[in-house]
Amino acid sequence: MKKKDPVLIGLIVLSIILIIYSLFYFINYYSYNDLLFHFPESVDDKNLKLPPNEIGDSIGGVLNPIIAFSASVLTFLAFYIQFKANNEQRKIFQATIKKEKTIEHNRHKANINIFKALINSMTEYYNKSGDLLIEFINREEENPLEINYYAFLTNSSYENFNKLNLRDIYSSIAYSFENNDENENWENNFIDTLTIVDFYHKLITELKIKFEIHVKSKSDNLNSVGEVLNKNIGDILSDPYLSSFDGIEDYIAIVYNKDNSLNPIIPDKEFKGISFSRLQDEFFKKFLTNLKKEYDKENDPKFKKLLELYSFENKRIGKEKFQTLKYIENLKKQHSRFSEGKEFDKIKEFLERINIS
Repeated sequence: MKKKDPVLIGLIVLSIILIIYSLFYFINYYSYNDLLFHFPESVDDKNLKLPPNEIGDSIGGVLNPIIAFSASVLTFLAFYIQFKANNEQRKIFQATIKKEKTIEHNRHKANINIFKALINSMTEYYNKSGDLLIEFINREEENPLEINYYAFLTNSSYENFNKLNLRDIYSSIAYSFENNDENENWENNFIDTLTIVDFYHKLITELKIKFEIHVKSKSDNLNSVGEVLNKNIGDILSDPYLSSFDGIEDYIAIVYNKDNSLNPIIPDKEFKGISFSRLQDEFFKKFLTNLKKEYDKENDPKFKKLLELYSFENKRIGKEKFQTLKYIENLKKQHSRFSEGKEFDKIKEFLERINIS
């Protein structure tokens, strides 16, 4: 509840009393001398009629001080009311400024919190991506002729970060360092943070594109080798002599998961498909050796044709293995950027310095 002003109340009461008194005096005087409805006929103490100007002097002489005092009170009251109004306006203005400062402070604080949350989310995403990358490298290195998948994480922080107004973010960070003793080089730190975030986003995007190209190329090439072998192995298996060559049993075991009695070597549910590494190390190595011996011994064009066919497919597998190893070598160089981790430490230190309480 608003506190009442005793000065204002006193002035108003005094003004009303003076006005009422003046009116009362005026009416009473005119009534007493029968001046309200008649021309003045006042007499002096010798019973002589007074002229109208003397009546006016009489009334004015009594009322003028009262009216003058009333006017002074009313004038002071007007100035006092204006003074009060000015004070109220000043308070409203100061409250408005304080409110605007509070709104601005909260806006800067919200900007900083959003900025920190997104940067932390992105650096965490980059770190996890680096861990998954080394796992993929190890799988590729251990089994270069298998289709190994790199489980790319999903993260929308970079997209949301790009929606921010960097000018607002810059302004909010500047606001946080206004009264901060640790404000040295914060602009350079800010630029470095943006550069690092952008670099790793592009790096992961590039890794993803190259991975998709690599896995598609490997899959297409190895599937093509499998199709060629599947198409031509029937001629080998239907030939009693060729089917007795060392390596044929390995082929059936590797490709079909069958032993000599055509029983599953491992449960079919556990069979993961053709192992091209085993196909190259076991089947091709033995089978091509036998074909070469037969061709050298008999110089039969049939053996030459088979030797050329299976040697070519073996080389295709070898080429794919070589390309995979080169791909892994490049990935290791890329992963070294993740494993250094110094850039992320710098970002973490910079974020810790930005504070708005």
